[in-house]
Amino acid sequence: MALIAANCPSCGADIQIPDDRDSFDCKYCGQKIMIERDEPATAPQRTQSPDVKNYLALAETAAESGNSEDAEKYFSLVLERDPGNVTAWIGKAMAAGWQSNIRTTRLDESANYIKRAVKIGLKDPTQIGEMIDGMNSLANAVTMANWKHVKEFHEVEGTIGECLPNVQQAVELLGLAWSIKKDPTIAKNIAYILNPEDKVDRILGKFLMEHNPPILQLYNQCVQWLQANDSQWVAEQKKAKSGCFVATATMGDDEHPTVVILRQFRDELLETSTAGRTFINAYYKIGPYIADVIRQSDLLKRLSYVLLVKPVSLLAEWSLCYSRRNRNDPNRERN
Repeated sequence: MALIAANCPSCGADIQIPDDRDSFDCKYCGQKIMIERDEPATAPQRTQSPDVKNYLALAETAAESGNSEDAEKYFSLVLERDPGNVTAWIGKAMAAGWQSNIRTTRLDESANYIKRAVKIGLKDPTQIGEMIDGMNSLANAVTMANWKHVKEFHEVEGTIGECLPNVQQAVELLGLAWSIKKDPTIAKNIAYILNPEDKVDRILGKFLMEHNPPILQLYNQCVQWLQANDSQWVAEQKKAKSGCFVATATMGDDEHPTVVILRQFRDELLETSTAGRTFINAYYKIGPYIADVIRQSDLLKRLSYVLLVKPVSLLAEWSLCYSRRNRNDPNRERN
């Protein structure tokens, strides 16, 4: 029991009142003193005003309809009235990001809004998962648009420099997602964007890793995590870099463009037919032995290139172009 210093309201004497009593008699004048205690403060309940509910509904409807401009406007109106609304910060991040284009990429804005949501108190696992998926989709869309732009205009001066900041923002957005949740899809995306199979696409990722140490560190972290936690990804990577034994021995590099073309030919065409898979299985049995022989002699490497690897790679490249063109042609006759 603790004593609280007070004054008697009747005689004014200095007294001490036990803190566990509701009443007390003054020892000087005998006056009965009733003790009133303050009610403990309760945390205010978070409620949404009708305006906030209406604007949030309008924002979500606009976002679902693909109207990112209106969605951003309504999410902003929500935040003007309720700055602590996590849903609105995430929605505004997605809406801003989806308004990106080659000349104006707004993923840095998206990242800032998401950081704000996290700082306020983003904790709901479902909401976090949906946000991660949205960040992944945004980064993919921006990256694909810039890869396409580089392929079409890479010979035009300044094209690569124009696209580099956009891809960097996409990678940084994925890096933020990765810091929030160690998601395998995000890790695979980062690894793929920074080291894609296509040699033109790889220009952007290679430049970013060479000139931006944090991005290189992020790439290494994701690859190491996948190697330790995703056996399927490891198997897919080994498969992607294996199989072209003779071509690899001839060219001396499993990332040589000729080897890459032959791997694509295997994956996109040969593996889609019974005859092609039969050929692959037979080649996997004898290919390593032929490659070991070729690897020992520069003369055999040159002969292999002229007589085998070069003609086959040209045929593979032509077949891939023909196949991809037909798949992407909406006017071709479908049986």
